[in-house]
Amino acid sequence: MKIYHFRPPSYVAPDWRFAEYPPAAQALYLACIELLASPHSPEHIVPAMINLLVSSRAQPPRPYLMLNAIALLLTALPEAYCRVLQNEFLAVIDSGVLSEMTFEEIVFDEFEERQMTFEEIVFDEFEERQLLQMASRPLIVNVVAQAYWYHSNLTSLSKLISTFAGEVCSRANTENDLWYALRLVVPLLQRCYDWREKVKHEESLKVVSVLYTKIGDITERYGDILHGDELCDLLYYFKYMFVGDFLRKEAEAAFPRFPPRMRERLKFYTSFSSNKEKDDDCAKMSSVSRPDLAKLLKARSNASERSAEATSSGGAEH
Repeated sequence: MKIYHFRPPSYVAPDWRFAEYPPAAQALYLACIELLASPHSPEHIVPAMINLLVSSRAQPPRPYLMLNAIALLLTALPEAYCRVLQNEFLAVIDSGVLSEMTFEEIVFDEFEERQMTFEEIVFDEFEERQLLQMASRPLIVNVVAQAYWYHSNLTSLSKLISTFAGEVCSRANTENDLWYALRLVVPLLQRCYDWREKVKHEESLKVVSVLYTKIGDITERYGDILHGDELCDLLYYFKYMFVGDFLRKEAEAAFPRFPPRMRERLKFYTSFSSNKEKDDDCAKMSSVSRPDLAKLLKARSNASERSAEATSSGGAEH
């Protein structure tokens, strides 16, 4: 006989077959009722949840379960709690703390190195402990926001992609800020694409359009993008997965503001070309009047024909 170690809390109906909700749902909604009945405001409760994850780095008690519990509570609570979580995320970008972090620390999960025990290696306990061994609070805020959006319903997802995602990208003033925002926004765009029949596609296009503008702004402010190759790969991913040719005009208008190295890598993104000779040639031809342009084209055609004849005659002599 199989023994189940999990037992519902005492305040949950023992025989859930005759209850309105199963034990997990009962525990979730009753916890929400307790939070709503508490004298504390959302501005105190949400940061306390985040601080609970941060303060548990030393000995995290089942961190994934704790993270999912916090995310589920935030999705079940009223929208005021979601706004506080959004403000926490924006506060990280506005605080300037990301300037002290490296690209690898923001984009990748670098966990503290320590000696693993036999139980952690054999029973996969190390992966469960890794989550809360991040180096800083900003990454914890990012992880909580991702978990919240993962558990959110379609209505909340539509609001987030239409308002908050674009605001996050527009708040980024440095390259690190932009990567921190993209770490949250890119999974959201992927989920909206999975629900493309129900979520408006125009909202995703707005986010990518804001990204075009923000890359140009950062380039004009700092002169270059250190990790431009990674951004180019991401833009190509957006094109083939979400955008297509819907933002062709916006891309052609924004790419001249990009660094030369990025323009070279993005030359196949649209009809925009970073070939300087071709651009100069087009500018020269645009300045020629219509009769002179016809003469110029005819002269080029005759020159190419003479070159072809010379090549063929030389081959015949040999």
